[in-house]
Amino acid sequence: MRIDLFAHFTTQEFRQAYLSIPLGAKGRRQDSLAIRTFVQAQRTTDIDVLWDMEQRLRVLDRYGIDLQVLTLCFPMVGGLEPEEELRLARLANDGLAEIVQRHPQRFLGVATLPFSSPAERPCANLIAAWIASGLRAFRSAQMSTACCSTRPSCSPSTNAPPSVVCPCGSILPHQ
Repeated sequence: MRIDLFAHFTTQEFRQAYLSIPLGAKGRRQDSLAIRTFVQAQRTTDIDVLWDMEQRLRVLDRYGIDLQVLTLCFPMVGGLEPEEELRLARLANDGLAEIVQRHPQRFLGVATLPFSSPAERPCANLIAAWIASGLRAFRSAQMSTACCSTRPSCSPSTNAPPSVVCPCGSILPHQ
């Protein structure tokens, strides 16, 4: 079986929602990194294979790839205030769950969590809903590393069902 790990995706809805928060508007941070992220997102997210899953499936078939592990493409939810990060993460993860549910044999999903600060982590019920919808791993929008439950350093805590926070910061479902 050929697996493409961490293939980027987006949805039209996510892209439109992200780009609809203009520079200077409430919900978008104003630091130089946030501004650069917004400008780059305008140029880099208009690639149809990122959101057109039928076209993506044809490409996978052409190259003999059986399964892709999908992660949200740049800019993820970067450059936004915590409330907007959470709103857009929900939108992106709901879209990802729909893709995974439509094509469970071809796609696995890695959901994005908006960790603008430890106090802003989404509630366990939201994470449990994403797990129930078919997503199998989670990644912070502020980290470049993803984690899987097979890493020795990522062992489930005993007091955090239905998900666990790994030492690397990723949130994973209990096994």
